[in-house]
Amino acid sequence: MTIKIFMVVTLIFTTVLLAACATQATPTLQPAPTTTAVSPLSTLPPLPLPTPTVAPLTNTTTPRLLPTSTVARQAGTPATTIEIGDKDNGKTFNATVGTHIQVVLHSTYWQFAQVTNPAIKQLGEPVAAPDTSVRVPGGGAGILTIQYDAVAPGQATIQANRNTCGEVLLCAPDQSNWQVTIAVK
Repeated sequence: MTIKIFMVVTLIFTTVLLAACATQATPTLQPAPTTTAVSPLSTLPPLPLPTPTVAPLTNTTTPRLLPTSTVARQAGTPATTIEIGDKDNGKTFNATVGTHIQVVLHSTYWQFAQVTNPAIKQLGEPVAAPDTSVRVPGGGAGILTIQYDAVAPGQATIQANRNTCGEVLLCAPDQSNWQVTIAVK
């Protein structure tokens, strides 16, 4: 019953509104004609799109060995790169002299400790790449990358720590410290 009353009221209101609009001298919009004009550009054949040459990025942080045969770290031997990430916390990696080590952690709040064992050598300072798609100030969004070379036999530890896991968000104990061990042969 309520729905019928609503429909009758809506019909009366619409009729009154249309009648009021018809008495005004306001122009009304007319639908576009159904015929379409032919553009001279529509007769041109489509242009071929270039084929991408860059491989898609992956969201993996598992360690991978990447051959980099163009870079020789030792005389006559191709170098290898070990990529290490967030999920590798607590792991040990085997390397040989000449291996390149790249660590990528997903937060710009990480701070790397100085490596004291001469088995690996730090190459430059850590590089932060903020994630500009995240619009939260102080969130630490982005990645921090640091690179090392294995230069002598021995065992070295790479350590990083952070106190903040976001704006005014302290890290839980299991999120504050990160470390891996590199065993160089």
